[in-house]
Amino acid sequence: MATALVDSLSAVAVAADAYEAAVDGGDRRTVLEARLRLCAALAQDGWEAPPDVQRQIDFDLFELRQLDAAVPPARRRIDLSDR
Repeated sequence: MATALVDSLSAVAVAADAYEAAVDGGDRRTVLEARLRLCAALAQDGWEAPPDVQRQIDFDLFELRQLDAAVPPARRRIDLSDR
């Protein structure tokens, strides 16, 4: 049980650090992705987003889709990690 708690806290800490670095970097896509990863890490730890945070998450996802739509298909990032 203690190992799971440490792993969970480590994942949240890593996600929080990545979010701070993204904010400092200023790239909007990176900030959105890092914020969503932080929320996911917190959710894995049992956190339930309050309604106002859930609305922000929904808007972040919407904004990412808008950013993807603005990028020509040849320039989109393709994740090949599952192959």
